[in-house]
Amino acid sequence: MTRFLSVLVTIAMIMILGVTFVQVAVRFVFHVPIGGWDEVPTYMMLLGTWLTAAVNVKKKDHISLDLYVLFIKNEKIRKIIQLLVCVITIAVFFIFGVLLSEFVQYNFFKKATTPGLSVPYWIILGIILFSVILMVIYYVIQLAANIKEMLKWK
Repeated sequence: MTRFLSVLVTIAMIMILGVTFVQVAVRFVFHVPIGGWDEVPTYMMLLGTWLTAAVNVKKKDHISLDLYVLFIKNEKIRKIIQLLVCVITIAVFFIFGVLLSEFVQYNFFKKATTPGLSVPYWIILGIILFSVILMVIYYVIQLAANIKEMLKWK
């Protein structure tokens, strides 16, 4: 799954580069924009950002600022803090996912589309929802691993 998502992100980044280059070249040479295609880099960037976030959660490679490590030297307390942060993160992403799923449904039934290329909004939002679902799953797996590790304590 991680490899598949990485390939999708790579394709999205190539599309950003290609579409932007073509747009600049056409505007420079012919002095006219290509109608609607200015949306593509924006949506590819959204796709790339959200899917990369899910991949980074799985790899535990996301950015974090763990200042508590500077102040708390006890390894067990650090693990408890990591567990609490993981629980809070799961809760926040779960709530965000529920709200986002309602927004996807709303846009699906309203048949809302983008102004330029008429791409249905629910597809774009669905990709973000897919990424949020993956992140929740990956965080739950991390939470289970943390709990399993804590149960081995004496």
